[in-house]
Amino acid sequence: MDLKKMEYFMAAAEEGTFTKAANRCYISQTAISQQIAGLEKELEVTLFDRSNYRPKLTPAGSKFYESCKQLFEELEKAIKEVKALDRVNKKSLNIGLTGSYERIMLTPLLKEYVKVYPDITINLIEHDINESVKLLKEGELDVLFVLVEDMKNQSNLEIQQLFIKRICIITPLEHRLANCKEVRGAELKDEKFIVFSPKVSPNVYNSFINACKRDGYTPNIAQKVDSPYDIAIMVSLGKGIAISSEEIRLDDNMLRTVRLVDSAHQGEYCLVKTKKNTSKEITDFIDISIRECQKG
Repeated sequence: MDLKKMEYFMAAAEEGTFTKAANRCYISQTAISQQIAGLEKELEVTLFDRSNYRPKLTPAGSKFYESCKQLFEELEKAIKEVKALDRVNKKSLNIGLTGSYERIMLTPLLKEYVKVYPDITINLIEHDINESVKLLKEGELDVLFVLVEDMKNQSNLEIQQLFIKRICIITPLEHRLANCKEVRGAELKDEKFIVFSPKVSPNVYNSFINACKRDGYTPNIAQKVDSPYDIAIMVSLGKGIAISSEEIRLDDNMLRTVRLVDSAHQGEYCLVKTKKNTSKEITDFIDISIRECQKG
């Protein structure tokens, strides 16, 4: 039986109309109607009652829909299991990230890791935190490198703290604090901030707000953005300042970084894996990362 016809049938059942199903499947309404009619002919069963304005599943159609749904769920599960097995056989490591900054921080850890596993394939995969955790639990990712704040309220995961990064403020060149050696957290109470949007990471956003309050003020947020590149651009344009890790290297011709001291802001990073994933490549990566961080 043609799986594509079954997909079209399921789309029509879920969307409620052939037109919406056609839009979802990127084909014409006529084509999807023909495909479903062909499926009905092949099964010798009427799947939709077309007597009303909206097609309605017949009892046989409802039963077939539930069977198709179960079939596709089992197929998706089998595909994920095969991919996971293939990754093991190919000796690959899929590392989840939530931002570009993490790539910079991971580099020295990966350099030590590939000394032990020179032939392993390293895949760095960036998504927002919710999608990253989902992929980790589904086995699409082997390990996450993220902020500890992002792991609040997560269960059935093993979290290994690695380090706490020194924090700085990022300012435009002409800012009043640009040439300071360091600045205290309380001194930022009158500043405007460029921050990551809560949709990128609700925990990090809330942590930022709470840290500002612990420093003695409620932050004036000028703009919420979705990427570190947007933060750099907005700060360079004078729209506000930002708080980031001191290890991040920015263009000195556009921005300044000043160490932030006596502040509740901090960047605590960790590696995360599922409890059931005990492959040697993953546990060795975590062990090597811990050892390298302890050296620093």
